[in-house]
Amino acid sequence: MPSAAASASPALVTGRDLAAATGAATELEEVCALLLLLGESERRLLEPAEIAELTAKYGSFWDL
Repeated sequence: MPSAAASASPALVTGRDLAAATGAATELEEVCALLLLLGESERRLLEPAEIAELTAKYGSFWDL
């Protein structure tokens, strides 16, 4: 059975500058790690109110 890395397609991330692109690549890597850890577990999308709460709490940008 091939490893996940061996069968993965390449991904491309961009950013306004090197720091933004590096942050995007790190975020993509973290999402992939979470998906591997969760396996077949049930997942759901965040509700708009949950997104608003997280962006307010952490001062992050979330493009809806």
